[in-house]
Amino acid sequence: MNVSPQSDISKSEPTSRVGLQDLWHLFKHNFVLIFCFVAVGMALTAAVVFSISERYVATSVIVLETGNTAFDTVSSRLRVIDPSVAQTEVEVLRSRQFAESIAERMELFDDPDFAPSLGDNDFFLSRLFRLLQPGGSGSTINATTSGEAVVTTEASDSAEPLDESDLETLSEADRIAQYEALQREAVIDKLLGIYSINYPGHGLAIRIESTYEDPVFAARVSNVVARTYIEEGLRRQRLGIDSAINFLRKRSVTAIENLTTRQAELAALIRLNALDDSNRTEAMLAELESLRAIADLEEQGEGSDLARQIQQRTDALRQRTRAELERAQLELALQIDQQRYQSIFERLNDYEAQRDSLTPTARQITVAQPPRKPSEPQRVATLAVAFVVLSFFAFIYVLFREQMNAQIWTVDSAEEASGLPVLAQIPRLPRSGAGARGHLIEHLSAAPYSAFGQAARSLATSALARTDTDRGAALMVLSALPNEGKSTVSVALSACAAHDGLRVILIDLDVQQQSASALLGVPNSDLALQDAFDSFETFRRGISTCSQYPQLDVINFGPTSHFGLKLRADRSEETRIENYLRKTYDLIVIDTPSYLATENANRFAEFADVAVVVARAGQTRERALRAATHAMRGKMIPLVGVALNAVGKR
Repeated sequence: MNVSPQSDISKSEPTSRVGLQDLWHLFKHNFVLIFCFVAVGMALTAAVVFSISERYVATSVIVLETGNTAFDTVSSRLRVIDPSVAQTEVEVLRSRQFAESIAERMELFDDPDFAPSLGDNDFFLSRLFRLLQPGGSGSTINATTSGEAVVTTEASDSAEPLDESDLETLSEADRIAQYEALQREAVIDKLLGIYSINYPGHGLAIRIESTYEDPVFAARVSNVVARTYIEEGLRRQRLGIDSAINFLRKRSVTAIENLTTRQAELAALIRLNALDDSNRTEAMLAELESLRAIADLEEQGEGSDLARQIQQRTDALRQRTRAELERAQLELALQIDQQRYQSIFERLNDYEAQRDSLTPTARQITVAQPPRKPSEPQRVATLAVAFVVLSFFAFIYVLFREQMNAQIWTVDSAEEASGLPVLAQIPRLPRSGAGARGHLIEHLSAAPYSAFGQAARSLATSALARTDTDRGAALMVLSALPNEGKSTVSVALSACAAHDGLRVILIDLDVQQQSASALLGVPNSDLALQDAFDSFETFRRGISTCSQYPQLDVINFGPTSHFGLKLRADRSEETRIENYLRKTYDLIVIDTPSYLATENANRFAEFADVAVVVARAGQTRERALRAATHAMRGKMIPLVGVALNAVGKR
């Protein structure tokens, strides 16, 4: 027996690098898993997406008019808009008070299709109970004398906890009022969830976007919001101007009263002091000077009549001078009052003229139209994104799964795990049809030089080239675990060699499976393994010939067969059998059981010239192949290489 040394191509540690070829093999091998993962994910995504109601977005755009945002009722000047003012207007549009005005204008509070039903007492009662709880929102709901429900907020830290039974004691009118208040709050909340205000932070344009299941309603909301804001702006301007007009009218009445009083005082002063005679003062001065001249000529004393006349004329002149000064003051005050009244009158006329020619604080430049296509859910885009994401995660899952339990995919991974060269890459057989594994012999008979047949020949040539035996070379075929294609490779080797004219015998030692015999169409035998190798004649009688390949003989054994313990001196019949096989056959193919399942192959280690380990691409685990080849080396099995089986098309 001639045995060549085992070939170790690498003793280095396996690397964890994954190349494109590895990824491609990984994808092909796990295509069904990936497809199922993506299909289930897409089905769930589609179910969710199509269960979501279609929502339409309608957009209207308003532009704030420069200089018309706020009216200064004092200076009659208009402010220029800046971003802070625009942001303030945006907050106004987002306020609950403004939303309430929208709901009232659209009559949403009374719309049963939009507003929650008052008959849903459980919902409103539970919400009311939460609102009234101490430490909760602190909201209480009161009914006014007019029947309007009002929600107020109070501190309730010291309040006693309420029980739901307390709410049942409320009168029916109070319950209805409280329910209506909650209903109004719910309508406002729903409306605020429908429209949104978008301001980019610069410029004067404000976008109003409404999202709803009904495209007509969405467009209506956007347009009503825009129109209401514009009209509210006009209303605020008009209220400001009306307030200024009322103020000025009151001031004008006061000014007229002041003018009348001043004029009456002036008239009385003129009448009492005869101030209407402009020459009276000069006449009194002339008369006083004349009397003083006469007194100087006559040299009369102070007690004279002339002196008394002079004193009387002097006092009268002083009184008239004071009256004239008072008249001048009254005339000046009257003039000021007249100017004030004139200013008030002019401003009043100005405001009254402006009231009839107000310009809006904003204008609508885009009127929302009912959209024709829904904006959400974007089913096609969502499904496309879901497909990409699911495919990515499916591939990541498969990659992680393979990394956790690495499989043999490529020549490099097989060589790294086994430390042996890959002698051949045997193509994968189709699962059905003429080329399927169950029709292997028919396939090799019809196409003996197919890619599968040529790969088997290449394996035999590469393996046998590593032994110097001229005739009767024994080739052992092994695998780490079941279902890796060991019997298929053994049958292919035997059939191709027989087709090429070699005398071949296939020894099927896989007594449990007997797959090789089944593939060749050879019936199972009841021959005991130990009996066959204990008697040369018994062994010869167990040999049968394959019907399709006359050059190919097969021997198999019963499923209960086993080897017994024998000493070397007692193995003479086995030696005779070995000599017979080597003289009779050109090639001896030994199909062994899975090595990690049973070590029957060890009994034939000395008989085999070369041994090949079969690894199935995408199935054989690196760990299993590494453990099996390590154990085989320890048992001195003449390993020469690996046959990578079931390799997909490149």
